Amino acid sequence: MTEVESFHIIEDNILFSMSSDSAVVKYNGTKNSRLQFNIPNMIHMTPNITDIWFSVNSAVMPASFYNINSNNNRIRIGSTTYTITAGNYNITELITAINAVINTAITVLFSYNSIYNKTTITNNGVSSQVITYSLSPLLWVLGFGKVGTTTLATFGFNASTTSPNCVNLLTTPRIFIRSSAIDAGNYSDETESQDVLAVIPNTACVNGVIHYTNFNGIRHLVETQNLNNFDIFISDDERNEIDFNGVPVFFTISITIRKEVIKPPSFNKVFSRALELQTYNSIRSLDKQKIDIN
Repeated sequence: MTEVESFHIIEDNILFSMSSDSAVVKYNGTKNSRLQFNIPNMIHMTPNITDIWFSVNSAVMPASFYNINSNNNRIRIGSTTYTITAGNYNITELITAINAVINTAITVLFSYNSIYNKTTITNNGVSSQVITYSLSPLLWVLGFGKVGTTTLATFGFNASTTSPNCVNLLTTPRIFIRSSAIDAGNYSDETESQDVLAVIPNTACVNGVIHYTNFNGIRHLVETQNLNNFDIFISDDERNEIDFNGVPVFFTISITIRKEVIKPPSFNKVFSRALELQTYNSIRSLDKQKIDIN
């Protein structure tokens, strides 16, 4: 009688160690945060595969990004946008840099109150000035809101405005690793996106190193049948690209493949068959001896 074959599930794990230097395309140059990788048959579905899972196992990233950068270094006053050179600033350095840029065109003065950790903008000119907050991300750092406008008069009480919130020169608090090639299904409420593979808290000091290990074993079920290349996008909470300023980024990707394989015979079955064969051979030997005697 033919025995019916039985199957069981096994898991294979494949690790891919890569860095920004190994990317075939760097979409934002030395920022090293929009990358394209080509890996033939990185994912290839076959009939015996039941599931494929994708995860970021670990990452090592430099805290080389600036607290004032291309995402937040602008102030809009009137019809002019004033831009501050990117870099790591303390509040005194930042106020000095802002006044140096703005005062070449208009007599609007920025000042800082260390007791309350707030900033004040004062118009000392002969014309009123309109500040547009939505186009002034540098003002968000200085404690102002993100919407609306403020008109600074030429004299009196309305010639100045003070930030309602404290100055926040802390660097990026969290780093997001994203990919459009993997439908992770993880939701980011800040940008309403679902392409997040990992969220990494930034606990490193300026110019330090950020270490991430996927201790919770978070992984994402892959729906695609074949994958030969994939993208990595590293951003902040608001989906702004991180600028690593030419310093490389390293991470390890894990592909877990669950598949059905034919279950090998158990030890009892193997032993039983061997015993049956030995018994059969013994009987045949006895029968042969009887024939020879006769």
